[in-house]
Amino acid sequence: MKSAMQISDVSKIRLGSNARRNALLAFNLEPTAFDSIRAMAIIKQNEKAPIAARNLMRSLAVLTKRDPLANYWLIYDYGQLGDIGKVLSYYDMTMRASVGSAEVLMPVMVRALESESSIVPFSSILERRPPWEGRFWTMASRSGEALDNALNLRMKLLDNGISYPLAVDLELVNQLVQYQKYVAASSLYLALNKKKAAATNRIVNDPDFAKPPTLPPFDWALFGTGEYGAFISPSSQSMSISATANAGGIVAQQLINLPPSTYLLTVETDYDQSDGPLPISVRVFCAKYGERGRNNPIFRSGNQKIGGIFKMNSSVCRFYWLEVLALPTDDIDGYDVTVSKIDVQRIKPSKPSATAEISQ
Repeated sequence: MKSAMQISDVSKIRLGSNARRNALLAFNLEPTAFDSIRAMAIIKQNEKAPIAARNLMRSLAVLTKRDPLANYWLIYDYGQLGDIGKVLSYYDMTMRASVGSAEVLMPVMVRALESESSIVPFSSILERRPPWEGRFWTMASRSGEALDNALNLRMKLLDNGISYPLAVDLELVNQLVQYQKYVAASSLYLALNKKKAAATNRIVNDPDFAKPPTLPPFDWALFGTGEYGAFISPSSQSMSISATANAGGIVAQQLINLPPSTYLLTVETDYDQSDGPLPISVRVFCAKYGERGRNNPIFRSGNQKIGGIFKMNSSVCRFYWLEVLALPTDDIDGYDVTVSKIDVQRIKPSKPSATAEISQ
């Protein structure tokens, strides 16, 4: 991939004596020809007359939007002047005229987003719905340094009524989660789902599986292999979990917000416990601790009772993974379990019942 420094190379272009002589002759013969104007601008640049060079390049940009050298020169010049709005305008102009130029310009654009001052100019450009917007969002979402401003930019565009294909927002949400920016990811999720944002007392999104998940992990994220897995059926409002003999693993998870309090986990299934221990399990663990948290969950269900009461005392963690596991069994036929509800609700602290499971 070409480097960003190639844009600045336009300031180093030099014309030899013969080229300079021919350029002057051409300009005198045809002063509105694109090649002539460009060449004269380079001559003025070589003569250290930046204002004259700038005026010539800008006049060329008025005549044509498809001169790559002029556009690159103006991108560099406006960058030197600190005019990020003009820089982005010429990025847009150049990539609309030449799809191939995105290879050079897109990484530079994403680096520009690292500056908070770029958010408003980026918003103005993206509100025009340029053809390169999808590629920009993919790269911006995957740039750790620009990620915070990518979120702020997306929120601003949302406020202005700009919607994108689901994949664009899903990528940004997941990258924020990957970088453990859980509050930011949650704010974007709620902005995209205003009806869910209104339900402020809801901890688990879609606990009765009434809708297909759209923005995991704040909606249900489903996993599986050819040997085990889960799927959601909104028509029957259920999550089906299945596994072959001796197979198992994580089949579903959701990222939930749990302030310090006491909670009741409720799980409803069609499983007949006369068939033996329940072959699925649920655990809750601090998201920021990753695998260490997974190995030391705040709550883990037992073999007989999958639900229970648990208490959150720590203020260190705010976001937790709620995970559903298919447990390996030696049943040669494997198993299928239909789950009709998985919910977590805040309750008033009290002594647990005989059937409740406590885990801290």
